[in-house]
Amino acid sequence: MRPAPHAETLRPNELMEFQEHAADIMTIQMNNAVQKLNGGSQIRRTLHAKRHACVVGDFQVIAAPAELATGPVFAQPKTFPAWVRFSNGTLTMGRTRALRSRASRSS
Repeated sequence: MRPAPHAETLRPNELMEFQEHAADIMTIQMNNAVQKLNGGSQIRRTLHAKRHACVVGDFQVIAAPAELATGPVFAQPKTFPAWVRFSNGTLTMGRTRALRSRASRSS
């Protein structure tokens, strides 16, 4: 499969690294399942198993006074393509619905 022209370049061993990550995640999930079966009260998630979202959109910089326009990204009005991930940012399962994490990427 050929990557799209704008796609990142993969390292020579990247496929093997991700296969190892998948095996590590499966091991953690199996350990979590065993803990739960044995009555563990503090079951941890392997990843952000719920309450997360990824969105794609535009990050729009609007005109602002110079004292508010800090950094080169905010120097002048412009629109950037953006990816944003929201999650609750906790590794333990519970009933909290609070948003605790946001990561952004724009180019």
